[in-house]
Amino acid sequence: MVTKNSGKTLEVTEWEKVRTSGDYRSFLKNYLAEKSLNFSDFARAAGFARGFPSDVISGRRRLSIQSCFAFEKALKLPAPGRKLFRMLVAFEEPDLFPDLDPQNIRRSIEELRQKPWRRSRRELQSDEEPQVHEVLRSLRSAMVYAACGGPERPAIWSQLQTRTQLPDDVLRAELDHLINAGLVLESRSSDGTAETIYFPQDLHLIIQHDQKTELLKFLFKDSAAEASKRAEVALNSESEFFFTSVFTVHEASMPGLKKALREVILKFVDDSVQADGQRMARLLAALHL
Repeated sequence: MVTKNSGKTLEVTEWEKVRTSGDYRSFLKNYLAEKSLNFSDFARAAGFARGFPSDVISGRRRLSIQSCFAFEKALKLPAPGRKLFRMLVAFEEPDLFPDLDPQNIRRSIEELRQKPWRRSRRELQSDEEPQVHEVLRSLRSAMVYAACGGPERPAIWSQLQTRTQLPDDVLRAELDHLINAGLVLESRSSDGTAETIYFPQDLHLIIQHDQKTELLKFLFKDSAAEASKRAEVALNSESEFFFTSVFTVHEASMPGLKKALREVILKFVDDSVQADGQRMARLLAALHL
């Protein structure tokens, strides 16, 4: 995997200066140098005025939670690199992440500096897309794909069973579809247990197929139908959480509302891309105008 920019190609293994940066300001400075970008380039990518990145790097300005996530999104780095940036911000600006324990932050920083920075997303080739679309038209396939974890944190069969709560025959069938489509790999563990492990080739798929919009509509409607069926049996449960609200918003504020909601969701989702929990959570969200 190579990361390309204007006239310069960087192998993932060449991020050493960025990886070993002592703080988030030097991280940004080293990132811009490695990518041959100026402050204006990065400001444009992050959605800020031209002088803001320069002020942050020089120490004249602090990052807010909003600008932290905007900067992180603008970083063209593998997932561990973007998370390292966030952890460096959390370490130096603890008031932005009050729920994170300082010891856990330090531990995460050290782990992310040691972790291989491999590619985290793949754009499907045109001849792959039709087959992949057929597989992903099943909500169960999408759930099993997510439950497989990532290239560096694969899942074993018992973990897939626990996370998805699917019957064994259904889980096996969905897993076989993903393997046949080239989305998930099956291998043997190297830790001495010889267990079969499953993992996706990439953490994210970029789908450019001309039927992408139709696929997303289908998945959303299917999710809504599943949510409706679940509500029928779960409404009387004391452990469930249900919330609905109707409110007014100024038209000009809608883009800001959508952006803020997205940032809140990504704050939690980004930390769980490579599954290590016991259950899958499926999020269904929509804004109706």
